[in-house]
Amino acid sequence: MTGQCRRCGTPLIAGAAICPQCMLSAGAGDDAVCVADRWLLGDELGSGATGTVYRAVDRRTGRAVAVKILADHLADDVAFRRRFEREAAALSHLDDERIVAVWESGTWQDVPYIAMELVDGVPLCELGILPVERVLSIGEQVCAALEHAHRRGVVHRDIKPSNILVGADGQVKIADFGIARLLGDGSLSWTVTAQDRTSGTPHYMSPESLQGAPPDPRMDVYSIGAVLYEASTGALPIGSRRAAPWPVEPIVARALQPEAPDRFATAGEMGAALRRAADEVAAPRLPADERVWMRSVAVLLALATAATIWAVLVSLTPRVLAPDDIPPLTMVAPERLADGRLVSLARFETLPILGAAAMIALGLAGYGLLRHHWRRNGLDRPNASAAIDNRWVVALGMALMAIYIVGKPIEPFGLRLSLYVPVFAGILEFIVVFLFWDTVLECLRTARPVGRETTLWLGVTLAVMPPTVEFFTYVANWAP
Repeated sequence: MTGQCRRCGTPLIAGAAICPQCMLSAGAGDDAVCVADRWLLGDELGSGATGTVYRAVDRRTGRAVAVKILADHLADDVAFRRRFEREAAALSHLDDERIVAVWESGTWQDVPYIAMELVDGVPLCELGILPVERVLSIGEQVCAALEHAHRRGVVHRDIKPSNILVGADGQVKIADFGIARLLGDGSLSWTVTAQDRTSGTPHYMSPESLQGAPPDPRMDVYSIGAVLYEASTGALPIGSRRAAPWPVEPIVARALQPEAPDRFATAGEMGAALRRAADEVAAPRLPADERVWMRSVAVLLALATAATIWAVLVSLTPRVLAPDDIPPLTMVAPERLADGRLVSLARFETLPILGAAAMIALGLAGYGLLRHHWRRNGLDRPNASAAIDNRWVVALGMALMAIYIVGKPIEPFGLRLSLYVPVFAGILEFIVVFLFWDTVLECLRTARPVGRETTLWLGVTLAVMPPTVEFFTYVANWAP
């Protein structure tokens, strides 16, 4: 059950507007208007330049429909009558779920009418400024619908927010093909009638449309660009427009090019660009220049990590020091050797520790500025389901383990190659730390828990295992 009969209150089945009893009574003398002895008219849904749309019900099936009837004062106007009939003819060529379907067209009491799908939605113009995700979704659906129309020889030529109906589920329906150009012979070449007359809504029309040029799919591409720009900014693309939000802007900028060859060649091509942009938002992935900034901060954090590890190693590495080399308050209970020197197992290394603290502060400052930039430019988008590729971290971790396993046995033989193992390994370790922070920053940007990155932790574990084993082995075997 989806509602009640608007006449008697009886529960209705899905798709019906009034109950069967009321439909029968209407046919037997009720005051309701019945078009072509089939379409029982109800409330007025709206009116436009070509006619009025009513909520109606199909007496044969009980299905709720919309019936558009040419305005009385235009019924005798040959030009408007032809335009109205052209809309019915254009719609009859199209069977896409994103285009309002036509059930029947004809003449009733010498007035043309169209019985078509009743759309449970609101015009795009009533939704105001929309989030980027919705703009991309609506744009992709509009492009798909118009690509279908273009392939069947129909150019809409009047795409505007009031002709795009959006349902509660986000489904888009394209309406009002009243000024569409339809090919009469069924081929896919483009034709035009009354080329010296321009029809449509100027702010959404391409320059060549305003000049009365023959219809071309790229005219609709321009209109889609204007619609998406308004949906994402609340303004029309007039004069020196401000940029639309990323990643809508580059798509809109191309669609709004004054010269048709500079735009997307087809609505399908524009739809593909919108789909890729939607994937970037959902993934989400940063533009190339933004990735450079994020990786720069990752380098800072990697340097801070390296400085911290170095400070810890220096502080925890056992050393034999001369009495004069030990500043006060830097270590506890050093052991004195017979020659007067002191054994220090651990101490506060002032310069390394303070240097590490400075690097940490610099890294945190860089992260703070980056996070502020993300928020100000709408790049801080929660998406806990986003997948992050950590294959390089795992690969480098495995390489470091292999170097350690292979290099350790050949050390006693003094092979020259083994002398460079610490250098190669150190470089690879730093790259692993950099990739670690790059992933952490991406997780922070998308609100994805770092703990879920199992491949990241696997790679890091493999990478740190060899130097950790080496350090503790050295400390355990150290003797003054």
